[in-house]
Amino acid sequence: MIRTGRVLGQNLSRRALPDPEPGKLDRAAAPRRALVVAVQLATVMVVGAPLVAITQPFLPPFAGFGVLVAGVVVLGIAFWRTAADLQGHVRAAAEAIVDAIGRQTRQHESAEAERSLQRAYQLLPGLGEPVPVRIEDSSPWAGWRLADVGLRGKTGATIIAISRGTTVIVVPDGHELLEPGDVVALAGTQASIEAAKQLLEHGEAG
Repeated sequence: MIRTGRVLGQNLSRRALPDPEPGKLDRAAAPRRALVVAVQLATVMVVGAPLVAITQPFLPPFAGFGVLVAGVVVLGIAFWRTAADLQGHVRAAAEAIVDAIGRQTRQHESAEAERSLQRAYQLLPGLGEPVPVRIEDSSPWAGWRLADVGLRGKTGATIIAISRGTTVIVVPDGHELLEPGDVVALAGTQASIEAAKQLLEHGEAG
């Protein structure tokens, strides 16, 4: 099951995050590893539990259950490690994006900022191209917590970073407030980002 889950995860990860061209840095390695381990863990849980229940009467007491628990523990540890790598990967990319967004506010650095943004976008394959959106004074969500806005649930887009003057908030949690003048970096599909922009500007998703 573990081997089969690994093969399935590798095939799915290569479809979602294709291998880089020969000689180029593989920027999708961390998310690809996380996806492979997640598929392995799901395969063992979904297939292993019914299999243990069916074969339990024909095996020594708790033999099948012990093997299943051991497999889940090993894969759980691997998943925890890959999730930590993925979190660091996203955080580094978000910091680069917010830094580039901050530079875009200064006109004389706009060309360099655009190049910085493009380099930062390459760090987040599979998440789409993050889009900066400014929270205006007229926004109905200014002063609200992200959890109360419910942006992800309503639109599918994710705020991966917030630039607030000289302060950078990377991967903000639901307790973070949106303040007038904030610049948020949205990640997601084109449709979800458009809906999120409508929600942040007008109070309802397009």
